[in-house]
Amino acid sequence: MKKILLRVALVVGGPLFFFAAAEGLLFLTGRFEPLSVLKKVTHEGREFWTTEAAYGSFALRRPDAPRPHHVWLPADKDPDQLRVVMLGESAVAGFPSEEYSLGRLTRALWNERFPQRPMQMVTLALVGVNSHTLRKFAIESMKLKPDVLVIYAGHNEVVGPYGPMSRMVGEASSRGMSRLSMGVRNTRTGRALESVMEAVGRIFSGSSGERWQGLDEHAESQMSADDPALDGMIEQMRENFRDIITTALENGCKVLVCVPAVNLTDWPPMASAAAQSESAQDNYDQAEKLWQGGRKYEAWVQYRRACDLDLLRLRADSRVRQAQRDIVAESSSPDVAIVDADFWLHEWNPTFVDDRDYFLEHVHLSFEGRAVVAALMADGIAELTGEAPPLGIGSEAFSGRAAWWEKFPSRVQAAKDRVLFTELDDAYLWESTADLLKMNVFREMADLEERQRAMASKAADLRDSGRARWSAAGIEASARHASALEPDDGWIDVKAAENLANLGAFAATREYLESARSKYPRLVQVHTALAHQAMRDRNPAVALRHLATLDELLPPGAGPIELYAVAYLVSGNPAAAIPYLQQIAEGSPDKPGAWLELAKAQAAAGRIDDAIVSCRRGLEFAGNDSALEAMVARLVALKNGG
Repeated sequence: MKKILLRVALVVGGPLFFFAAAEGLLFLTGRFEPLSVLKKVTHEGREFWTTEAAYGSFALRRPDAPRPHHVWLPADKDPDQLRVVMLGESAVAGFPSEEYSLGRLTRALWNERFPQRPMQMVTLALVGVNSHTLRKFAIESMKLKPDVLVIYAGHNEVVGPYGPMSRMVGEASSRGMSRLSMGVRNTRTGRALESVMEAVGRIFSGSSGERWQGLDEHAESQMSADDPALDGMIEQMRENFRDIITTALENGCKVLVCVPAVNLTDWPPMASAAAQSESAQDNYDQAEKLWQGGRKYEAWVQYRRACDLDLLRLRADSRVRQAQRDIVAESSSPDVAIVDADFWLHEWNPTFVDDRDYFLEHVHLSFEGRAVVAALMADGIAELTGEAPPLGIGSEAFSGRAAWWEKFPSRVQAAKDRVLFTELDDAYLWESTADLLKMNVFREMADLEERQRAMASKAADLRDSGRARWSAAGIEASARHASALEPDDGWIDVKAAENLANLGAFAATREYLESARSKYPRLVQVHTALAHQAMRDRNPAVALRHLATLDELLPPGAGPIELYAVAYLVSGNPAAAIPYLQQIAEGSPDKPGAWLELAKAQAAAGRIDDAIVSCRRGLEFAGNDSALEAMVARLVALKNGG
C-alpha cells in the first residue's frame, strides 16, 4: 500500500511541484502576470478603475480579439449615486457603436426619471463571450461594490468560449473542466506556455497566427436542435447564472436578469437543412403567412420555432431564454428580479410593430430597440431598489404595459437628447450593418443582396437628412445641452467631435476631443481622433504622441496601422513606417498600391533589395501593374548604378 501511495504522490505531486516552481520563477521575473478584466490606475493623484485591453485576447484566444468595453470609474464610491454593473456580450457593448451601449442608455433614462439619485454605470461587456466569461466578470465586478448587477446575455452560449461549438470545446465537457482550463490558462505558467505555443506556431506557419474574424469565426458552426450537447450547454449556463446571482447576493448586491430579445419577424434562418423532417425555413415561411394574415400570436410561435431550428445558433433560442426565466423563478430572494425584453418586444407590444424597427440584424438592436431594453432595465432597477413602487414590470400580471408603451416615444427622445444621438449617428449604425452582411456567415440568406441595398439606402437617406437638419452650431448647442444633463459623460464630447467632422467643421473638433480626454483619459477613440486631428493640422509629432498612448492602451498590433504609417512618413522617418506598411500590404496583398507605398518607404530608408522584393511580391499577388513595374525597373537600375 505504501508503494502505491508513493507512486500516486509522485504522479500527482511531481507535476504540481514543477508547476509551483515555474510559477515562483516567473513571479521573480515579474513576467506573464495573471490578467484581470479590471485594474486600478492612478490619474492626476486619484485612483480609477479601468479595463485591461488584453483581456479580450485572453478570453477569445485571438491576438487581435476585441477589447472589453471601456470603463473609467472613480475608485471611491459616491454614496449619493447608484452604482450599477451591466454584464453582457456585443449586444450590451453597443455593437457596432460602443458609445450607444445599453448601459449608457440605461443610465440616461434612469437619470431622466430619478435625477435625485444619479446612476454610475459600469459596462463589463466583451464581443463574442458567454456566461462562462461573464461569471468571471461578475466575481471581479464585486471590487467596485455595486448596488445592482444587470445581466443581458445568451446569444453566444453555443459558440462563445467553452460552448459546444467553440474553439475550446475540448475543455468544455463539464463546468469543472471549463473553469479549471480558464484558471490554469490565467496562471503565469499557463500564460507563458500559451505564448511559447503561439511563437512556435508563427515559426512553422510563417504567419502571425490566426486572426479574429468576428462572426465568420462561426460560419461553419452548424448544430441541430436535437444535438445532445445542447442539454449540457443549457445546464452549464444555468450553473453560471446561479453562481453570478449567488456572488452578487453574498456581496450585498441586487440582481436584475434581462431576458435577451432576438429578431424573429425580420430575420430568416441563417442555415436550414431541407432534409430534416422539420426545417427552420419551413417554419419561417409559415410564420410569414400567419403574420401577413393578421394572426400575430400564432405567427410568433412559428417564428420562435424557426429560430430554435436555425442551424447557425447565433441567437438565444427558446431554451436559453426559458432557462433564464426559470433561474430567476427559483430564487426566493426579493433582491433578484427579471425583465423580459423578448416578451416586451413581441407579445407585450400592443402596436405589433415588426422587428425591423428594433433590430439592425439578428440580435443587435437599433437605437429604438436599445431604448426599449434600456427603459425596461431602468424601470426594473427602480423597482428593485425601491426608487419606484413595485408594480411588477417583469411579470405577466403587470397591467400597465399599454401606458408604458404610450410614454415610450417621449423616452426615446429623452435618450437621444441626453446621449447626443443624431441622424448622422443612425446612418453609421445602418452603414456598419450593411458592411457586416458581407460576411460569409450570412451567405445562405435568400434576400441578402436586397437587405444590403435597403440598409445602404436607409443610411444614405439618414446621412442626407442629418446634413440638411444639423449645422455645426446646432451640434454644439445640443452637445452643451447634453453635457449639462450628463456632465461626466465623455462620449457626448466624442460624438460632438465626430458629427462636427462629418459636417466638415474640423476646426471645432479639437475642443471637444480635449474635453473628452479630460473625462476619459484612457479612451482609445479619443486618442485615435486626436491623432487624426493632429495629422489634419500637419503636426505629425503630436499625432505620434497620441499613437504612443494607444500603444499603452491596446494589445500589440491592434492600433490604427494606416495612421502610424502616414505619421511616420510625414515626419520624415520612413524606416519606422515600414513595419506598418508591411502589415497593410500583407493584409491586402491584391492591392498594388499597398506594395508600392511599402517599396517607396524601403527605398527611402536605403533598403533597395527589400524594395525590389516588395514590388515583385506585389506583381505576384496583384498581377500586372504599370506603377509597380516602373518602380521595380527604377530600383534595379539604381542598384546597378544607373
